[in-house]
Amino acid sequence: MHRFTIAALALACMSGTMLAQEAKTETPAQQPATEALPTPADCTLTKAQLCKADGGCAESASLGDLALPARVLVHYTDRVIASTSADGLPHVSTVDTLSSVGDNLTLQGVDGLTGWIVQTSKSEDGVSFTVVSHEVVLTAFGTCQATH
Repeated sequence: MHRFTIAALALACMSGTMLAQEAKTETPAQQPATEALPTPADCTLTKAQLCKADGGCAESASLGDLALPARVLVHYTDRVIASTSADGLPHVSTVDTLSSVGDNLTLQGVDGLTGWIVQTSKSEDGVSFTVVSHEVVLTAFGTCQATH
């Protein structure tokens, strides 16, 4: 009887291991395919609102150091947003999070002491770009066009 119990236990352990290996093998095949990201977009921001904790909100003629209209390149697959700084040098910010749900695309990142979020669409050309820092929020609106 003791041998039968040991044999049954060994068989159960081997079966469990085999099932676990089968489950591990099947898991990648069961995951849904990810959607292709859009081609890079050339975005032009034309309107902005600047809000300060101690001063309310007002229309802004600039996006930080950049006068409006300001242009920004959004490269989805390389996960970067690029622009030209006020002194003419390139400025690149890394996209930390990119979320694609249905038609919507949301990108988030941190650049120095500021956080930012870009909200856009795969089928419509509208875009919003919000930058936040301590006690200041700047939101800009515009349009994006595919570069290819």
